Amino acid sequence: METVFFVLLVLAFVAIAAAGVQVVRRQFADPR
Repeated sequence: METVFFVLLVLAFVAIAAAGVQVVRRQFADPR
């Protein structure tokens, strides 16, 4: 069952990283 836990951990990390990239893009793409 360690493989299942590892897969879930990777998916969670990818989701958090994607959310972080979205926020960074919004901040750097600030239209001024």
